[in-house]
Amino acid sequence: MVDEMDPKATVETELGGDASNPYGHIADNYGPRRACFVTGHGATLLDDRGRSYIDFLGGIAVVSLGHSNPVINAALKKQSESLWHVSNYFHNQHAARLADLIDSKIASAVPGKVFFCNSGAEANEAAIKLARRFGGEKRYRIIAAEGGFHGRTMGALAATGQPSKQIPFAPMLDGFDHVRFGDSKAIRAAVTDQTVAVLLEPIQGEAGVIDPPEGYLEEVRAICDEYGLLMILDEVQSGLCRTGEWFAFQHTKAEPDVVLLAKALGNGIPIGAMWAKEQVMASFIPGDHGTTFGGGALATAVGVAVIEEMDRLELNDVVRLTSKRLRSALMEMPLVKELSGKGLLVGVELERPVADEFVGLAMQRGLVVSKTSTTRLRLAPPLVITDSELQEGLGVFEEVASEFTDVNS
Repeated sequence: MVDEMDPKATVETELGGDASNPYGHIADNYGPRRACFVTGHGATLLDDRGRSYIDFLGGIAVVSLGHSNPVINAALKKQSESLWHVSNYFHNQHAARLADLIDSKIASAVPGKVFFCNSGAEANEAAIKLARRFGGEKRYRIIAAEGGFHGRTMGALAATGQPSKQIPFAPMLDGFDHVRFGDSKAIRAAVTDQTVAVLLEPIQGEAGVIDPPEGYLEEVRAICDEYGLLMILDEVQSGLCRTGEWFAFQHTKAEPDVVLLAKALGNGIPIGAMWAKEQVMASFIPGDHGTTFGGGALATAVGVAVIEEMDRLELNDVVRLTSKRLRSALMEMPLVKELSGKGLLVGVELERPVADEFVGLAMQRGLVVSKTSTTRLRLAPPLVITDSELQEGLGVFEEVASEFTDVNS
Protein backbone atom coordinates (compact mmCIF):
# COMPACT_ATOMS: atom_id res chain seq x y z
CA MET A 1 0.00 0.00 0.00
CA VAL A 2 1.02 3.61 -0.44
CA ASP A 3 1.44 6.52 1.90
CA GLU A 4 -1.22 9.23 1.85
CA MET A 5 -0.70 11.86 -0.80
CA ASP A 6 -2.57 14.81 -2.27
CA PRO A 7 -4.97 13.31 -4.84
CA LYS A 8 -4.59 16.47 -6.92
CA ALA A 9 -0.81 16.23 -7.00
CA THR A 10 0.68 15.72 -10.45
CA VAL A 11 3.36 13.21 -11.24
CA GLU A 12 6.48 14.07 -13.22
CA THR A 13 7.39 11.23 -15.59
CA GLU A 14 9.83 10.54 -18.38
CA LEU A 15 7.00 10.95 -20.89
CA GLY A 16 6.02 14.50 -20.28
CA GLY A 17 6.82 17.96 -19.14
CA ASP A 18 7.06 19.51 -15.75
CA ALA A 19 4.94 19.11 -12.63
CA SER A 20 2.25 21.43 -14.02
CA ASN A 21 2.05 19.49 -17.30
CA PRO A 22 2.91 15.85 -16.55
CA TYR A 23 1.30 14.46 -19.70
CA GLY A 24 3.29 16.47 -22.22
CA HIS A 25 1.72 16.17 -25.67
CA ILE A 26 -0.81 13.46 -24.74
CA ALA A 27 -4.37 14.60 -25.51
CA ASP A 28 -6.24 15.45 -22.32
CA ASN A 29 -9.26 13.24 -23.04
CA TYR A 30 -9.39 11.56 -19.64
CA GLY A 31 -8.92 14.33 -17.11
CA PRO A 32 -6.36 14.11 -14.31
CA ARG A 33 -4.58 10.78 -14.06
CA ARG A 34 -4.09 9.62 -10.49
CA ALA A 35 -0.89 7.62 -11.01
CA CYS A 36 1.75 6.56 -13.52
CA PHE A 37 2.14 2.78 -13.34
CA VAL A 38 5.37 1.22 -14.57
CA THR A 39 5.15 -2.48 -13.68
CA GLY A 40 2.53 -4.99 -12.66
CA HIS A 41 2.33 -8.62 -11.59
CA GLY A 42 -0.91 -10.49 -11.00
CA ALA A 43 -3.27 -8.02 -9.34
CA THR A 44 -0.49 -5.77 -8.01
CA LEU A 45 0.72 -2.56 -9.68
CA LEU A 46 3.81 -0.42 -9.00
CA ASP A 47 3.95 3.27 -9.86
CA ASP A 48 6.90 5.43 -10.88
CA ARG A 49 7.47 6.41 -7.24
CA GLY A 50 7.84 2.82 -6.12
CA ARG A 51 4.41 2.64 -4.51
CA SER A 52 2.37 -0.57 -4.80
CA TYR A 53 -1.37 -0.87 -5.36
CA ILE A 54 -3.90 -3.69 -5.41
CA ASP A 55 -5.76 -3.60 -8.72
CA PHE A 56 -9.52 -4.08 -8.30
CA LEU A 57 -10.17 -2.71 -11.81
CA GLY A 58 -8.01 -4.87 -14.08
CA GLY A 59 -7.66 -2.24 -16.77
CA ILE A 60 -11.50 -2.18 -16.84
CA ALA A 61 -11.99 -5.94 -17.15
CA VAL A 62 -9.05 -6.38 -19.53
CA VAL A 63 -6.17 -8.09 -17.71
CA SER A 64 -8.24 -11.07 -16.58
CA LEU A 65 -5.14 -13.29 -16.40
CA GLY A 66 -3.24 -10.66 -14.45
CA HIS A 67 -0.47 -8.21 -15.23
CA SER A 68 2.69 -9.71 -16.76
CA ASN A 69 1.21 -13.19 -16.94
CA PRO A 70 4.17 -15.44 -17.83
CA VAL A 71 2.14 -17.66 -20.19
CA ILE A 72 0.85 -14.66 -22.14
CA ASN A 73 4.29 -13.05 -22.09
CA ALA A 74 5.79 -16.21 -23.57
CA ALA A 75 3.18 -16.37 -26.34
CA LEU A 76 3.74 -12.72 -27.19
CA LYS A 77 7.52 -13.08 -27.21
CA LYS A 78 7.46 -16.24 -29.33
CA GLN A 79 5.18 -14.73 -31.97
CA SER A 80 7.03 -11.40 -31.99
CA GLU A 81 10.18 -13.25 -33.02
CA SER A 82 8.57 -14.95 -36.03
CA LEU A 83 5.81 -12.86 -37.68
CA TRP A 84 3.83 -9.76 -36.77
CA HIS A 85 1.71 -8.73 -39.74
CA VAL A 86 1.00 -9.72 -43.35
CA SER A 87 -2.57 -8.33 -43.87
CA ASN A 88 -5.84 -10.17 -44.30
CA TYR A 89 -5.09 -11.03 -47.92
CA PHE A 90 -3.30 -14.06 -46.49
CA HIS A 91 -4.13 -16.94 -44.15
CA ASN A 92 -3.19 -16.79 -40.47
CA GLN A 93 -3.07 -20.03 -38.51
CA HIS A 94 -3.45 -18.28 -35.15
CA ALA A 95 -6.59 -16.45 -36.27
CA ALA A 96 -8.06 -19.74 -37.46
CA ARG A 97 -7.28 -21.43 -34.14
CA LEU A 98 -8.68 -18.51 -32.14
CA ALA A 99 -11.89 -18.49 -34.18
CA ASP A 100 -12.31 -22.21 -33.46
CA LEU A 101 -11.81 -21.60 -29.74
CA ILE A 102 -14.30 -18.74 -29.62
CA ASP A 103 -16.89 -20.79 -31.49
CA SER A 104 -16.41 -23.71 -29.11
CA LYS A 105 -16.83 -21.51 -26.02
CA ILE A 106 -19.96 -19.83 -27.32
CA ALA A 107 -21.24 -23.38 -27.78
CA SER A 108 -24.12 -22.42 -30.02
CA ALA A 109 -26.42 -25.08 -31.44
CA VAL A 110 -25.57 -23.49 -34.79
CA PRO A 111 -21.90 -23.14 -35.86
CA GLY A 112 -20.55 -19.64 -36.18
CA LYS A 113 -17.79 -17.66 -37.82
CA VAL A 114 -15.60 -14.90 -36.43
CA PHE A 115 -14.57 -11.49 -37.75
CA PHE A 116 -11.51 -10.07 -35.97
CA CYS A 117 -10.86 -6.40 -35.31
CA ASN A 118 -9.01 -4.30 -32.72
CA SER A 119 -11.46 -3.18 -30.02
CA GLY A 120 -14.93 -3.42 -28.59
CA ALA A 121 -16.07 -0.33 -30.47
CA GLU A 122 -14.89 -1.89 -33.74
CA ALA A 123 -16.72 -5.12 -32.92
CA ASN A 124 -19.91 -3.12 -32.40
CA GLU A 125 -19.38 -1.22 -35.65
CA ALA A 126 -18.97 -4.54 -37.46
CA ALA A 127 -22.20 -5.83 -35.92
CA ILE A 128 -24.12 -2.72 -36.97
CA LYS A 129 -22.95 -3.17 -40.57
CA LEU A 130 -23.66 -6.90 -40.50
CA ALA A 131 -27.19 -6.28 -39.21
CA ARG A 132 -27.88 -3.76 -41.95
CA ARG A 133 -26.55 -6.16 -44.59
CA PHE A 134 -28.71 -8.92 -43.11
CA GLY A 135 -31.81 -6.71 -43.20
CA GLY A 136 -31.47 -5.65 -46.81
CA GLU A 137 -32.82 -2.36 -48.12
CA LYS A 138 -35.89 -2.05 -45.90
CA ARG A 139 -34.78 -3.28 -42.47
CA TYR A 140 -32.01 -1.27 -40.84
CA ARG A 141 -33.19 -0.06 -37.43
CA ILE A 142 -31.66 -1.51 -34.26
CA ILE A 143 -33.30 -1.49 -30.84
CA ALA A 144 -30.80 -0.78 -28.04
CA ALA A 145 -31.06 -0.03 -24.33
CA GLU A 146 -31.04 3.19 -22.39
CA GLY A 147 -27.87 3.27 -20.32
CA GLY A 148 -26.13 0.84 -22.64
CA PHE A 149 -22.58 1.47 -23.79
CA HIS A 150 -21.14 0.15 -27.04
CA GLY A 151 -18.20 2.44 -27.80
CA ARG A 152 -17.28 5.98 -28.82
CA THR A 153 -16.91 5.72 -32.60
CA MET A 154 -19.89 7.25 -34.38
CA GLY A 155 -21.89 4.11 -35.10
CA ALA A 156 -21.22 2.57 -31.70
CA LEU A 157 -21.95 5.92 -30.05
CA ALA A 158 -25.31 6.11 -31.81
CA ALA A 159 -26.10 2.67 -30.38
CA THR A 160 -25.04 3.80 -26.91
CA GLY A 161 -27.99 4.81 -24.75
CA GLN A 162 -26.31 7.67 -22.91
CA PRO A 163 -27.31 11.13 -24.20
CA SER A 164 -24.54 12.84 -22.22
CA LYS A 165 -21.98 11.09 -24.42
CA GLN A 166 -23.92 11.75 -27.64
CA ILE A 167 -25.03 15.38 -27.41
CA PRO A 168 -21.59 16.96 -28.06
CA PHE A 169 -21.36 15.01 -31.33
CA ALA A 170 -24.91 15.36 -32.65
CA PRO A 171 -26.51 14.63 -34.99
CA MET A 172 -26.21 10.90 -34.38
CA LEU A 173 -26.31 8.23 -37.07
CA ASP A 174 -29.96 7.38 -37.68
CA GLY A 175 -31.35 3.91 -37.15
CA PHE A 176 -31.38 3.32 -33.38
CA ASP A 177 -34.35 3.15 -31.04
CA HIS A 178 -33.57 3.15 -27.32
CA VAL A 179 -35.83 1.58 -24.72
CA ARG A 180 -35.58 0.97 -21.00
CA PHE A 181 -33.09 -1.77 -20.10
CA GLY A 182 -34.77 -4.84 -18.68
CA ASP A 183 -38.18 -4.06 -20.19
CA SER A 184 -38.98 -6.67 -22.84
CA LYS A 185 -42.43 -5.14 -23.41
CA ALA A 186 -40.75 -1.90 -24.46
CA ILE A 187 -38.67 -3.83 -26.98
CA ARG A 188 -41.78 -5.43 -28.44
CA ALA A 189 -43.49 -2.04 -28.68
CA ALA A 190 -40.49 -0.56 -30.50
CA VAL A 191 -40.43 -3.18 -33.28
CA THR A 192 -41.47 -1.90 -36.71
CA ASP A 193 -41.22 -3.29 -40.22
CA GLN A 194 -37.85 -1.49 -40.41
CA THR A 195 -36.35 -3.22 -37.36
CA VAL A 196 -33.57 -5.73 -38.00
CA ALA A 197 -31.91 -6.37 -34.62
CA VAL A 198 -31.79 -5.91 -30.87
CA LEU A 199 -28.38 -4.93 -29.42
CA LEU A 200 -27.84 -5.34 -25.67
CA GLU A 201 -25.26 -5.90 -22.96
CA PRO A 202 -26.25 -8.93 -20.83
CA ILE A 203 -25.09 -6.85 -17.85
CA GLN A 204 -24.67 -3.12 -18.39
CA GLY A 205 -21.07 -2.28 -17.48
CA GLU A 206 -20.50 1.45 -17.94
CA ALA A 207 -23.97 2.20 -16.57
CA GLY A 208 -22.88 0.79 -13.21
CA VAL A 209 -22.97 -3.01 -13.55
CA ILE A 210 -26.75 -3.14 -13.94
CA ASP A 211 -28.46 -6.53 -13.96
CA PRO A 212 -31.58 -7.18 -16.03
CA PRO A 213 -34.53 -8.93 -14.39
CA GLU A 214 -34.65 -12.72 -14.40
CA GLY A 215 -35.89 -14.09 -17.72
CA TYR A 216 -35.22 -10.87 -19.65
CA LEU A 217 -32.82 -12.30 -22.22
CA GLU A 218 -35.11 -15.27 -22.83
CA GLU A 219 -37.98 -12.86 -23.48
CA VAL A 220 -35.82 -10.85 -25.88
CA ARG A 221 -34.87 -14.05 -27.69
CA ALA A 222 -38.55 -14.93 -28.10
CA ILE A 223 -39.31 -11.48 -29.53
CA CYS A 224 -36.41 -11.76 -31.96
CA ASP A 225 -37.64 -15.17 -33.10
CA GLU A 226 -41.19 -13.88 -33.53
CA TYR A 227 -40.17 -10.94 -35.72
CA GLY A 228 -37.11 -12.41 -37.42
CA LEU A 229 -34.67 -10.07 -35.67
CA LEU A 230 -31.02 -10.63 -34.85
CA MET A 231 -30.18 -10.85 -31.15
CA ILE A 232 -26.79 -9.16 -30.74
CA LEU A 233 -25.09 -9.37 -27.34
CA ASP A 234 -22.21 -7.09 -26.44
CA GLU A 235 -20.02 -9.24 -24.16
CA VAL A 236 -17.00 -6.94 -24.45
CA GLN A 237 -16.92 -6.38 -20.68
CA SER A 238 -18.81 -9.42 -19.39
CA GLY A 239 -17.32 -12.15 -21.59
CA LEU A 240 -14.50 -14.66 -21.15
CA CYS A 241 -15.05 -16.00 -17.62
CA ARG A 242 -15.66 -12.58 -16.05
CA THR A 243 -19.04 -13.68 -14.63
CA GLY A 244 -18.17 -17.30 -13.84
CA GLU A 245 -19.29 -18.56 -17.26
CA TRP A 246 -17.50 -18.14 -20.56
CA PHE A 247 -20.16 -15.58 -21.46
CA ALA A 248 -22.76 -13.82 -19.32
CA PHE A 249 -25.61 -14.98 -21.56
CA GLN A 250 -24.76 -18.54 -20.53
CA HIS A 251 -26.33 -17.85 -17.13
CA THR A 252 -29.60 -17.89 -19.10
CA LYS A 253 -31.27 -20.11 -21.70
CA ALA A 254 -31.09 -17.43 -24.39
CA GLU A 255 -28.87 -18.07 -27.40
CA PRO A 256 -27.75 -14.99 -29.38
CA ASP A 257 -27.16 -14.69 -33.11
CA VAL A 258 -24.16 -12.39 -32.73
CA VAL A 259 -21.67 -12.02 -29.84
CA LEU A 260 -19.15 -9.19 -29.50
CA LEU A 261 -15.82 -9.57 -27.70
CA ALA A 262 -12.70 -7.56 -26.85
CA LYS A 263 -11.03 -6.52 -23.56
CA ALA A 264 -9.98 -9.82 -21.90
CA LEU A 265 -9.44 -11.54 -25.26
CA GLY A 266 -5.96 -9.99 -25.48
CA ASN A 267 -5.20 -9.48 -21.77
CA GLY A 268 -3.97 -6.02 -22.71
CA ILE A 269 -3.05 -6.58 -26.37
CA PRO A 270 -5.62 -4.78 -28.56
CA ILE A 271 -8.03 -7.24 -30.17
CA GLY A 272 -11.76 -7.45 -30.78
CA ALA A 273 -14.01 -10.04 -32.36
CA MET A 274 -17.51 -10.48 -33.71
CA TRP A 275 -18.91 -14.02 -33.68
CA ALA A 276 -22.06 -14.65 -35.70
CA LYS A 277 -24.02 -17.71 -36.71
CA GLU A 278 -22.87 -18.92 -40.12
CA GLN A 279 -26.07 -18.00 -41.95
CA VAL A 280 -25.91 -14.50 -40.45
CA MET A 281 -22.22 -13.94 -41.21
CA ALA A 282 -22.97 -15.03 -44.78
CA SER A 283 -24.68 -11.64 -45.21
CA PHE A 284 -21.18 -10.18 -45.55
CA ILE A 285 -19.50 -10.73 -48.89
CA PRO A 286 -15.84 -9.96 -49.67
CA GLY A 287 -15.32 -6.22 -49.63
CA ASP A 288 -18.25 -5.38 -47.34
CA HIS A 289 -16.12 -4.83 -44.26
CA GLY A 290 -12.45 -5.04 -43.36
CA THR A 291 -9.59 -3.97 -41.15
CA THR A 292 -5.86 -3.48 -41.60
CA PHE A 293 -4.74 -4.84 -38.25
CA GLY A 294 -7.66 -6.98 -37.07
CA GLY A 295 -6.84 -10.67 -36.80
CA GLY A 296 -3.10 -10.17 -37.14
CA ALA A 297 -0.73 -12.95 -36.13
CA LEU A 298 0.59 -11.20 -33.01
CA ALA A 299 -2.79 -10.40 -31.45
CA THR A 300 -4.43 -13.70 -32.33
CA ALA A 301 -1.48 -15.72 -31.02
CA VAL A 302 -2.01 -13.95 -27.71
CA GLY A 303 -5.76 -14.55 -27.93
CA VAL A 304 -5.17 -18.27 -28.36
CA ALA A 305 -2.90 -18.29 -25.31
CA VAL A 306 -5.52 -16.40 -23.28
CA ILE A 307 -8.35 -18.84 -23.92
CA GLU A 308 -6.14 -21.91 -23.56
CA GLU A 309 -4.81 -20.60 -20.23
CA MET A 310 -8.32 -19.83 -19.00
CA ASP A 311 -9.23 -23.40 -19.88
CA ARG A 312 -6.17 -24.83 -18.13
CA LEU A 313 -6.90 -22.88 -14.96
CA GLU A 314 -10.60 -23.86 -15.03
CA LEU A 315 -11.09 -20.17 -14.50
CA ASN A 316 -14.88 -20.17 -14.27
CA ASP A 317 -14.64 -22.29 -11.12
CA VAL A 318 -11.99 -19.95 -9.72
CA VAL A 319 -14.15 -16.90 -10.43
CA ARG A 320 -17.20 -18.35 -8.71
CA LEU A 321 -15.21 -19.05 -5.56
CA THR A 322 -13.42 -15.69 -5.51
CA SER A 323 -16.69 -13.89 -6.20
CA LYS A 324 -18.31 -15.45 -3.14
CA ARG A 325 -15.42 -14.33 -0.94
CA LEU A 326 -15.37 -10.82 -2.37
CA ARG A 327 -19.12 -10.25 -2.23
CA SER A 328 -19.50 -11.73 1.24
CA ALA A 329 -16.79 -9.42 2.59
CA LEU A 330 -18.15 -6.32 0.85
CA MET A 331 -21.66 -6.80 2.21
CA GLU A 332 -20.26 -6.71 5.75
CA MET A 333 -18.61 -3.33 5.22
CA PRO A 334 -19.86 0.11 6.20
CA LEU A 335 -21.09 2.43 3.44
CA VAL A 336 -21.99 -0.50 1.15
CA LYS A 337 -25.72 -0.53 0.38
CA GLU A 338 -26.01 -3.33 -2.19
CA LEU A 339 -24.08 -5.25 -4.84
CA SER A 340 -24.89 -6.10 -8.45
CA GLY A 341 -23.38 -8.03 -11.33
CA LYS A 342 -22.10 -11.57 -11.50
CA GLY A 343 -18.77 -13.21 -10.80
CA LEU A 344 -15.98 -10.64 -10.67
CA LEU A 345 -17.92 -7.93 -12.47
CA VAL A 346 -19.23 -6.12 -9.40
CA GLY A 347 -21.27 -2.98 -8.93
CA VAL A 348 -21.14 -1.46 -5.44
CA GLU A 349 -23.98 0.89 -4.51
CA LEU A 350 -22.92 3.26 -1.73
CA GLU A 351 -25.12 4.66 1.01
CA ARG A 352 -24.08 8.21 0.11
CA PRO A 353 -22.92 10.09 -3.02
CA VAL A 354 -19.20 9.92 -2.24
CA ALA A 355 -17.95 7.66 -5.03
CA ASP A 356 -15.50 10.18 -6.47
CA GLU A 357 -13.97 10.88 -3.08
CA PHE A 358 -13.87 7.15 -2.36
CA VAL A 359 -11.88 6.46 -5.54
CA GLY A 360 -9.39 9.21 -4.70
CA LEU A 361 -8.87 8.11 -1.11
CA ALA A 362 -8.59 4.46 -2.16
CA MET A 363 -5.81 5.43 -4.57
CA GLN A 364 -3.99 7.23 -1.78
CA ARG A 365 -4.19 4.06 0.30
CA GLY A 366 -3.12 1.73 -2.52
CA LEU A 367 -6.32 0.38 -4.08
CA VAL A 368 -7.47 0.90 -7.67
CA VAL A 369 -11.24 1.07 -8.20
CA SER A 370 -13.49 3.13 -10.48
CA LYS A 371 -16.82 4.89 -10.22
CA THR A 372 -19.75 4.92 -12.64
CA SER A 373 -21.86 7.52 -10.79
CA THR A 374 -21.77 9.53 -7.58
CA THR A 375 -23.10 6.56 -5.61
CA ARG A 376 -21.72 3.59 -7.52
CA LEU A 377 -18.34 1.87 -7.79
CA ARG A 378 -17.29 -0.74 -10.34
CA LEU A 379 -14.90 -3.56 -9.50
CA ALA A 380 -13.41 -5.86 -12.13
CA PRO A 381 -10.17 -7.29 -10.70
CA PRO A 382 -7.94 -9.76 -12.51
CA LEU A 383 -9.66 -13.13 -12.37
CA VAL A 384 -6.46 -14.70 -11.06
CA ILE A 385 -6.20 -12.38 -8.06
CA THR A 386 -4.63 -14.30 -5.18
CA ASP A 387 -6.26 -14.62 -1.79
CA SER A 388 -3.57 -12.44 -0.21
CA GLU A 389 -4.12 -9.72 -2.84
CA LEU A 390 -7.87 -9.97 -2.37
CA GLN A 391 -7.60 -9.65 1.40
CA GLU A 392 -5.20 -6.71 1.17
CA GLY A 393 -7.52 -4.92 -1.24
CA LEU A 394 -10.55 -5.61 0.93
CA GLY A 395 -8.65 -4.27 3.91
CA VAL A 396 -8.05 -0.98 2.13
CA PHE A 397 -11.65 -0.87 0.93
CA GLU A 398 -12.91 -1.25 4.49
CA GLU A 399 -10.51 1.41 5.79
CA VAL A 400 -11.77 3.90 3.24
CA ALA A 401 -15.43 3.01 3.78
CA SER A 402 -14.97 3.38 7.53
CA GLU A 403 -13.52 6.87 7.14
CA PHE A 404 -16.62 8.03 5.30
CA THR A 405 -18.80 6.36 7.90
CA ASP A 406 -16.88 7.99 10.77
CA VAL A 407 -17.13 11.42 9.15
CA ASN A 408 -20.89 11.12 8.71
CA SER A 409 -21.75 9.25 11.93
